[in-house]
Amino acid sequence: MAIKGNAAESATLRADLSALQTLMTVSNSMLTCDTRDDILRLAQSSLPSLGVLHPYGIYVAAPGLGEALTHMAWSGQPSLVASLDALSGADGPMDDPTSSNRMWATAMRNGDGHQGYLVIVAEAEPRAADVFLLRMLAQQTAAALDAVSQRARLQSTTNALELSVGDLRQRTRAHELMADAAIHGDLPELAKTAHELTRLPVAIVDQFGHLLCRAPDDDTPSPWPHVPMPNQRSLDAAADQGRSIRLDELLVAAAKPGNDLLGGIVVLDPARTAGEFAAYVLERSAALLGSELGHRRALAETERRLHRELVVELVEGLEDEAAYSRAALLGHDLHQVHQVAALRSDSNVDDSSVQSWIEIAVRRADSQDAGSPMVGRRRGVQLAILRGGADADSLHSGLKGVRPGLTCAVGLGGNASIPAEFPRSYAEAVRALRVREQSSTPDGGTNFSDLGLYQILQPREPGGSVDSFVRRWLGALIDYDSSRHAEMVNTLAHFLDCGGNYDHAAESLLIHRSTLRYRLRRIRELGGLDLTDTETRLNVHVATRAWRVLDSD
Repeated sequence: MAIKGNAAESATLRADLSALQTLMTVSNSMLTCDTRDDILRLAQSSLPSLGVLHPYGIYVAAPGLGEALTHMAWSGQPSLVASLDALSGADGPMDDPTSSNRMWATAMRNGDGHQGYLVIVAEAEPRAADVFLLRMLAQQTAAALDAVSQRARLQSTTNALELSVGDLRQRTRAHELMADAAIHGDLPELAKTAHELTRLPVAIVDQFGHLLCRAPDDDTPSPWPHVPMPNQRSLDAAADQGRSIRLDELLVAAAKPGNDLLGGIVVLDPARTAGEFAAYVLERSAALLGSELGHRRALAETERRLHRELVVELVEGLEDEAAYSRAALLGHDLHQVHQVAALRSDSNVDDSSVQSWIEIAVRRADSQDAGSPMVGRRRGVQLAILRGGADADSLHSGLKGVRPGLTCAVGLGGNASIPAEFPRSYAEAVRALRVREQSSTPDGGTNFSDLGLYQILQPREPGGSVDSFVRRWLGALIDYDSSRHAEMVNTLAHFLDCGGNYDHAAESLLIHRSTLRYRLRRIRELGGLDLTDTETRLNVHVATRAWRVLDSD
């Protein structure tokens, strides 16, 4: 009997060792599996080799509602899930809902936590060795599942990293291409680069939505004339968003480096195929465009300021050599003959607008290439230094052509062959401007060379001969106007300029004919003037002309 007992124990031991060896082989095979299903199939197929234990099912742990632990039946009856949930990751016996056999649930656990259960059916109470082997199988299965999960996570991370690196390389290359175009200040090249990167038509617009350039810019039919460009409000909306926005068929990004909207870049995308990379290209292009346009504006403002400063210094008197060198740096040759023009309008216009206004007017007034004028301001009067041969009437017509609704008076001084003559041309231009402003038709142009009598009148010198002459004939009227804020001298000047015509004089003064008659009667009384006398009338007319010049000076 002892021999038989020993033989049985030896057989059991050999069976356990064989099962352990099988378990080791299965464990090694599990570690080479690529998927969860391959591992679970291998675990299920190896259970019969563990002696009296037979597979019932495999249940995989998964988060349920509210992240509570639950299980899903990979194999076996789903009705067992609630009982497994109650175990909460612990091992334990279970009731077989279909027979009186014993059931045992062994948790698949590893360092990362609970992976699920291996559920077996046993004809009798499992031996300690059987439970050990079952737990070893569950542990190896959990380790293999964790390895597959880690490999999947690693692969996912690797794939994401490769995508990120690829996207970063793509964006870096795009940035280099766009920056290279922007560094050279070439807007068409920037549009072309954005087009090549996005594979979509690209346009660059100014702050008002006017087309500056587009890509492709070849002989192929352009879609842009048929697509409404974004207006200033749309560009402002894109600037407020701080990114590109969609407007029907267009993607729009604004170029607004600071507080001033300078323009925008537009992509035509009717099929809505543009993705994140296209948006990046668009927004980066807009940033580079804003930088370039801002740089251009700063240069333009600096150039205008230098022009304004030089104009003022020239008309106030600047040494010739300094004038030549400074003007040359700004692209002007003062070795040629120039003239000074003085301009005043009935509207407050900023210097930048006046400069472009005058430049256009000069081009219209002169069919030849007169070059860009130098524009400045002194004592409330806009000044322009023009090439010689200009004409006040032509310049005024050009100005009216640019701004038809604006009333403006233009005075043009004589030729200045050298910079030292600019102060004289400036004084002449201002005198011509004053005469034009005080004439019956202030909206017009006057050349100093056409002033006649006004040319020989010198600037006011208190007590001088001209001043004494004016006081002799108009002194009483001047004093009356000063004390009563009246318009007697001006009324007399208009009346004489109109040749004594009451209707024309009243119309030019914007007063009624009866008012004019009353004023003329008072003028005769105050000044003791007999306007019917030819000599008196001539002297008074000359005095009013001189008074206008002296008052202007």
